[in-house]
Amino acid sequence: MPKDTDYLQWIKSRFKGDNPKSSIDIVVAFLLSEAKQHTFPIKLSAVAKVIGIDPRPIYLDQMYDGSLVTKEGKIRIALQLNYRNNYRFSQRLRFTYAHELIHCLSYDLTNIPNTRIAPPPEKLEEEYLCNYGAAKLILPKKILTNIFGDEGNNYFGSSYSEKFKNIAAKADCSISTVVIDCITSGLISAIPNTIYILSLTSGGYQNTSKVKPRCVISILFDSNGNKKNFLAPNKGLEHIKLKDDKLKDWSLLRFHKDIAKEYMEVKNEFLLDMLDINSSCVSGVHVKLNDKGYVWSELRFHN
Repeated sequence: MPKDTDYLQWIKSRFKGDNPKSSIDIVVAFLLSEAKQHTFPIKLSAVAKVIGIDPRPIYLDQMYDGSLVTKEGKIRIALQLNYRNNYRFSQRLRFTYAHELIHCLSYDLTNIPNTRIAPPPEKLEEEYLCNYGAAKLILPKKILTNIFGDEGNNYFGSSYSEKFKNIAAKADCSISTVVIDCITSGLISAIPNTIYILSLTSGGYQNTSKVKPRCVISILFDSNGNKKNFLAPNKGLEHIKLKDDKLKDWSLLRFHKDIAKEYMEVKNEFLLDMLDINSSCVSGVHVKLNDKGYVWSELRFHN
């Protein structure tokens, strides 16, 4: 097993976790507790005050959605000026703000000027950890666990999609953030012979590739309920193959094409919200989550 970098070792030592992610879990739980944030939506400005920075963001015409800048010796969060007061980007900026709050943990904010005390990261490891921390700030696992409750391993059906929508609305974040966090946090029931897929017609990572239906995140549970890899993020859905060609990739590709067709014909007013899948091999649903084209699939294989 590769040894942690200096940056990741610092994170573990600083926040007393067994690994970098558990260390972030510990500090996020502390920040939320100190800021008295126990319900949705989390007030990130209250968290910023606990961290020790001015909660008011600065808006700049910059290359990135967010960054840390120094003003009068103090660290401030800077957000993309072009997204200001644009409701379409409000959730994106909210996540970016939370991401930058996690970056602030690498600084000594008690002295002027504020200085970085964490070792420099290798490649994108700090960015990945800040994304993780941002999701935990916006979607605390304690709140999510209470919402999901102890429904057990027989929880299956389109109710998942309704839960995702409700959580996203209450937490003021994107549905994709909710789904990804619920999957990575282990809140999706481990039903044997089941696949869950969040998909989207997109240009892949940073929209640098061909626009087509792609996997955002997926999870497969085998016949014993063990979690396995299924389809990698940004992988095209055409890579899904079944023995029964009549299923045509569980109709997921067709569902995306029908959504795109409706978008062109009805101009943002979608008629197709759900497609039931029922055959001798597989059953389940494809559900359109919002008008941005996200589709949630719950599929169960039959022997």
